Amino acid sequence: RAEEFEVGFELSGLDILVEGRPNDLARLFRNLIDNAVTHSPRGSLVRVTGTREGAFAVVVVEDEGEGVPNEDRSRIFEPFFRGARSRALATGGSGLGLGIAREVARSHGGNLTLDKSVFGARFVVELPIAATRPSRTSLE
Repeated sequence: RAEEFEVGFELSGLDILVEGRPNDLARLFRNLIDNAVTHSPRGSLVRVTGTREGAFAVVVVEDEGEGVPNEDRSRIFEPFFRGARSRALATGGSGLGLGIAREVARSHGGNLTLDKSVFGARFVVELPIAATRPSRTSLE
């Protein structure tokens, strides 16, 4: 879809390991990234940035689109909710993607929120960092 919409990506800090169900985590990020691409103007960038904050990996997905109108912010994660801009774009979405993404994050002990942004939409995913396991050493 990124090629279709002529949207590029800027990725950084994505070397943090989290534990979880790979298919569910892939769905979480696929939904966020697909949403960002769909709502970005042609030729813009979607940024995906990871950082560590205490025991959590924090991944921010942000686009350069029009952002989420104030009147839609409180409902953006509700199942089947599609704001006026989404309906106007006629993207064919069902309004389930962001709700599913949030549920996946929460089922993994984390959260998904919509953050304030100067422009575009800025979604923040928090997931617990995987417990580090001591490496095995051979006894000589």
